[in-house]
Amino acid sequence: MSTHQIAAKPLCWWMDTQFGLALLLPLPAWLILSALGSRPATSWWMLLLVAPLVEEFAFRGTLQGALLRTTVGKIQYGAISLANLITAALFGGAHAIHHSAAFDLLTFFPGLVFGYFRERYSLLLPAILLHSYYNLGLLW
Repeated sequence: MSTHQIAAKPLCWWMDTQFGLALLLPLPAWLILSALGSRPATSWWMLLLVAPLVEEFAFRGTLQGALLRTTVGKIQYGAISLANLITAALFGGAHAIHHSAAFDLLTFFPGLVFGYFRERYSLLLPAILLHSYYNLGLLW
């Protein structure tokens, strides 16, 4: 099934098996962070509401959207576009400003997941919800 066929049914993202699998992806990282006693120095509403909304509108909405309108941004590497790769790298780099390089790398991979679902459905909502859900693990 092509991306264009899936995008024609954008309201079905919550029934997508791939979306369900994306909900399982952060579990190992959450366990490691919990074992290390790593806790964010910010409030729950920033992690679960403000950051996902602002970051997804900025990165997946504005940046990835603009890159997808270019010929280069549409280049695909399997299921991942160059627009998604660039956006995820900048997303990780933006987190490196306040965090370690390891956190930067760990943020890159969820950025790819968020970007994948943004492109898969041509919607920001799945990316925003996944972002909020992934951040939930930081509160354990």
